Amino acid sequence: MWTVLLLTGALAQTLVGAGPDLGDHHVSLDGRGGVFVVWEDHLVGSALFVQRLDPYGEPLWGPAGIELQTGDLHAPRITSDGVDGALVVWEDHSGASPAVWAQRIDPDGLKLWGDVGTEVTAAGQYPRAVSDSTAGLIVASEWPGVGARLHHLDSNGAASWAFVAGDAYAPRSNPELTTDEAGGALMLYTANSTTGGPPVVHARRVDSTGASPWTADLYTTYADRASDIVPDGSGGAILMLEGISLGARRLSANGTDLWGRSPGFNNPGPEVHARLAATGNSAGWAVWQHTNPDSVFIQRFTDTGVELFGPDGQQLGLGGDESDPEVAAAFGGAVAVWSAQGTTTVRRFESDGAPSWGPGFTLGSAGTATTILVEGTDTAAFVAWREEGALDELWVHQLNSDASSGCTFIDEDGDGVSAWDSCLGTRDDCDDADGTVFPGAPELCDGLDNDCDGLVPTEETSDADGDGDATCADCDDANPQLGPSVTELCDGLDNDCNGLADFGGDVARELDADGDGFRACQNDCDDGDPLVGPGFPELCDGLDNACNGLDADERDYDGDGLLECRDDCDDDDPTIGEGMPEICDGLDNDCDGLLPPDETDPDGDGALACNGDCDDTEAMVHPDLDETLCDGLDNDCDTGTPDSSDGDDDGSSSCDDCDDADPAISPLADEVCDGVDNDCDGLVDPQCGGTTGTTGDTGEPVDTDQPVDTDEPAEARGCGCDATSRSGTLSFAGWFALGRRR
Repeated sequence: MWTVLLLTGALAQTLVGAGPDLGDHHVSLDGRGGVFVVWEDHLVGSALFVQRLDPYGEPLWGPAGIELQTGDLHAPRITSDGVDGALVVWEDHSGASPAVWAQRIDPDGLKLWGDVGTEVTAAGQYPRAVSDSTAGLIVASEWPGVGARLHHLDSNGAASWAFVAGDAYAPRSNPELTTDEAGGALMLYTANSTTGGPPVVHARRVDSTGASPWTADLYTTYADRASDIVPDGSGGAILMLEGISLGARRLSANGTDLWGRSPGFNNPGPEVHARLAATGNSAGWAVWQHTNPDSVFIQRFTDTGVELFGPDGQQLGLGGDESDPEVAAAFGGAVAVWSAQGTTTVRRFESDGAPSWGPGFTLGSAGTATTILVEGTDTAAFVAWREEGALDELWVHQLNSDASSGCTFIDEDGDGVSAWDSCLGTRDDCDDADGTVFPGAPELCDGLDNDCDGLVPTEETSDADGDGDATCADCDDANPQLGPSVTELCDGLDNDCNGLADFGGDVARELDADGDGFRACQNDCDDGDPLVGPGFPELCDGLDNACNGLDADERDYDGDGLLECRDDCDDDDPTIGEGMPEICDGLDNDCDGLLPPDETDPDGDGALACNGDCDDTEAMVHPDLDETLCDGLDNDCDTGTPDSSDGDDDGSSSCDDCDDADPAISPLADEVCDGVDNDCDGLVDPQCGGTTGTTGDTGEPVDTDQPVDTDEPAEARGCGCDATSRSGTLSFAGWFALGRRR
């Protein structure tokens, strides 16, 4: 909890860490009115710790914070991940060369990227980090001889892209980083010449994919070193360059130089530790340290780069041993902090640049302040600094706008009523830890004196029925069965006084909507149907009438809308059911117990008459068969396919023609004495006595070894034909006989 400070401008403070040897620290707003803090503790080796403070200064991550990692760790930076958690980067010098590591912490303080974090790059230093707006992290670092680099880790800590800034100079040093407000980043860094020339300041933008929308680095040739970079509210950035003299520049989102080098930051002599604060409307604030003598200055500039505090700015302090200025936009203006003789000094400026809080006020003991940081919002500012001594202490101070009056106004519960007003000397809020308690507050049924009148109403303390509930909260304080602390019963009554909403959050569950004598909370599985209730008889209606699960024969497995218990004789086939049309599939589609004759298969050939079987009594006849010739059947049920052919066009079927390639041979031909069975009767020239392997007309074998007496008439030889062929020439046998006679 914030400890009250009776100082002009100081609201409260919290001791975050303490130890004999604390190191660097960094702070960032958490987006919820509080801050994240990270710091080094070098008591044993080196360790990093993080803490989150709520708007009231309460530590949220344990009294001592969370240990991130141990080792030789340095240069931690912290920023919000955009979803109430934090992102942290640091240098790890435990290895041969420094490495850059990162960790993400959720709102409850749990480490999300492993117990020790994840390595961003194995060789890197001077890390800077911004969120990518999706809980991921963009990290800038540099390594001598390699250059300024950007790495992206997604919300799970996985590396997704890397970018190396390129130019003709090396090494690159001290990168500064800010968001482009679109998931990418803008980097400012110094490239030191390798040939003895002056250093050159470069700027580079990289988008959310790791690509640069600028074709090359934007650079300057008249500044010694990159100092700071902040977003301008339009996707571009405002830069601060330092060295022999200061310069501020503004770059648009596409890399256009909008101001050139602002001439108004020109105190003569070396200028160092220049810092910027953006106001979100392309304007901002700058602070810096002038080294001759050591003194600190502030400047306010408009969105066009015009300075409001003259050419040299306005001096913050009295001069002499002043250093390390920081600035944050706050209260519509700015809050600047710096070290004056080792003491933290704070001063506020209005939006028009006018100073308030007088010359400022100091925090801590003289000679002890180091590493001062400031963050601000419209309603508060937070200053973090380390006080060195026998026991180092890390403090965070909260400031508010009322501090400008010189009064301390404490309102820890945020209800608008102070627990202590040092100007009025009043203590009005009787409980400043509870925002519902303050003078004039409405009384609530909570047993508290909400209006701070010293009385708690009787109805908040009485309990007439003894059920443990106050009268103001009990919906029936005469019935101990009714009250907010009573367990809800299935009795139609609002036992716990919450609107009958305990049974599944449905008021109707305690009603009997269908009038069947059972409520939904009594296992009536359908309180809208009087035929459905626990133990009811099952009906063949597709409903779980008994509320014990639907019977198997009441389910519609084939999805045809019919039930097995009523009108579906086969509930595995959607084409079968009462009233279904008969189709040619051999099934009783309409469930009438009858199969049409044309869907039977008498011959067992697997083909049905309704599917084209033209003879369902003959197994060798159906449409899927090929035609078999000469069997007298229409095997393929295609009348256009003949059972035979007449290849020689002699009028005889191939089934009867013993040589369907010769038109002179067929059952219709006459037998001639030519050594051929012309009439296909199985006999060759029987009338000529020249059959071979056959019998003559008498049925007796013919002795073909006996010469034929050609002097005998043909009739005498039993030939019954002329010795010449039908063409009028001698037959072959005749010529043969003549040849033998000669």
